Amino acid sequence: PWTDSAAITDPGIPTFFCPSANGRIKTSSNDSISKSLGTNIAICWGDNPAEIYSDQTGKDGDCSGRTLFYWFQERDMSFATDGASNTVVVSEIVVAEQSGTQLIKGGVAIIDGINKRNWTWGPSVCLSDKNGSTGEFKSLPLNARWWYHSRWADGRPMYTGFNTILPPNAPSCQTADADPANGIYTATSNHKGGVNCARLDGSVFFVTENVDTGNPALPDTKVGKFMTGQSPFGVWGALGTPQSGESVSP
Repeated sequence: PWTDSAAITDPGIPTFFCPSANGRIKTSSNDSISKSLGTNIAICWGDNPAEIYSDQTGKDGDCSGRTLFYWFQERDMSFATDGASNTVVVSEIVVAEQSGTQLIKGGVAIIDGINKRNWTWGPSVCLSDKNGSTGEFKSLPLNARWWYHSRWADGRPMYTGFNTILPPNAPSCQTADADPANGIYTATSNHKGGVNCARLDGSVFFVTENVDTGNPALPDTKVGKFMTGQSPFGVWGALGTPQSGESVSP
């Protein structure tokens, strides 16, 4: 089980923070923990927004084929049949500087009333809530908890994950105000125009905000439980799926 006492180092692990980061999330009650456990490093959870945190048995929607990293799965490079150079495994993500931030970079929109088992909305709902002139969310209820990407040793997407669904620096959204909530967690950075990523072959490359992401307004039946086949999210989605039959470059 998760225990912060086993992972805390004060003032944190410098390797886990990008030099471009302005700071780590600050709250009155959890400042020391968040400073010690935070990270700007995120692991790819593929292109499926639904059931990325299920009951760990897969009965709520098995998405294990969409990512190298999944609950109770041990995999090696042979799983990436699309090729190590065509598979993204690591990206950057901005950690909020304070709880309740309105900023897209570091914030997460909470969309109430969503049925996480059916995922009754598409990624376009999340994408459309961006105010381009201010870099803030427009209207969705949001709550950037102190724990958003504040546990480098916790494998849940809320803490250490990102999806290849919406382009870099687009909004992140989740279904409930809770750390195990399903959601779309987007790669973000303070670098102008995109994020740095690493492929499975160890190479590092820059992904721009204009990377092809297909059609985020796809019908819900295309973006839900038991997704199979090639990614509907363009080049970016293809890079996030290790064995969906794509062979592309950003």
